[in-house]
Amino acid sequence: MAFFKSLFRRPLTHSDLLREARCLISKPPLPQDLKASIVGLVGGSGVNLLDYWRDHFRLQLKTISCEETWSLQRAKLLKLVMTELGWRAVYTVAENAKSVDSWSHLFNDDEWTYGKPKEQWKNLLLQRWIIAILSDACLRTTGARAYALDRTKEADLDPYYEFDKAIKSLDVNLLDLMNLALLEYRDDDAQYAALALRWSDLDVEKKTLKVERALEYTKKIGLRFKGPKHDRHKRKIKIDDELISVLLKEREKHLRIAAGIPDGVEVDLALLRLPSDSLMFPGMPERGTLSFSTPRHPNIVTKLFGKRAQRLCFKDLRLHDLRGTFETHLLDQGVAVHVVAERCGHHPAVLLENYAKRRPSADQHAAAVAGR
Repeated sequence: MAFFKSLFRRPLTHSDLLREARCLISKPPLPQDLKASIVGLVGGSGVNLLDYWRDHFRLQLKTISCEETWSLQRAKLLKLVMTELGWRAVYTVAENAKSVDSWSHLFNDDEWTYGKPKEQWKNLLLQRWIIAILSDACLRTTGARAYALDRTKEADLDPYYEFDKAIKSLDVNLLDLMNLALLEYRDDDAQYAALALRWSDLDVEKKTLKVERALEYTKKIGLRFKGPKHDRHKRKIKIDDELISVLLKEREKHLRIAAGIPDGVEVDLALLRLPSDSLMFPGMPERGTLSFSTPRHPNIVTKLFGKRAQRLCFKDLRLHDLRGTFETHLLDQGVAVHVVAERCGHHPAVLLENYAKRRPSADQHAAAVAGR
């Protein structure tokens, strides 16, 4: 029946299409090794992946049968093939991506990801890719039998797939670069690096401060110290006399607390020593105890800074913004880009992208130099 309807270009019913695809549904066209590996795949609802695909494919055939004419049904089938080719392209480009965030927008707002953590998305995308392979093959076979989908028309689909894959690949590659830049921008946030500073990192004679680690907070692990992702984040920076004076006064307070010496009592503090892991900015004492090696929670610092900024009428000012202001100021004063980048632990390109702002003073200076 389906053959004669196809011959005379009459629309097919859902039953016609199911009969035509009966063998495909019962024995999916998969390589034996791939078929063996997915037999045991079961989703969160307890449904086997192959059974899920069978329901998915039957629904696709129903969607085709709802079109009023044979030509519209054929067009719908081709559109469904292109959709499955799109999923195949997503999987291909995601395989080479460095971060889920670079391709998550291609997989978002779909029934597959609803309520699922991003850690599972790569595995879910693999399952969707398998379904795309099956549906693509079965739709093309059904199209050849019922809708005169010949090799010429099939050949037109291949350039579409390659073009779609190239566009998605460009999109994901650009987002990969952006995500890497964001990691570079946020990874060594001054606040988290400052909270990890130890007194042993300060060299008063050489007027230097070592920055070799940062404080990190996650809900799963809590507070912990971590090393930098890049060697350039480890740095030794020069500091001025005023900052050294402030830090020495703070260290004197710590020494007095550790030794139990009240303020105002004359004593030679040079004889006293703090533990080697003592932090410059330890956590506030709880229940009368103070541990110089216990870090201060960064959220406390952020909230305190926000309150004080609001009092000064800087409502939206963040602590991190001070770092950007500092770096922009150095660049405006003519400090070389590589010097500012090394001091702050940035790559020069990232520094220029995020901090080098075009200001009238800098523009006027550029004009003056150009006119010489």
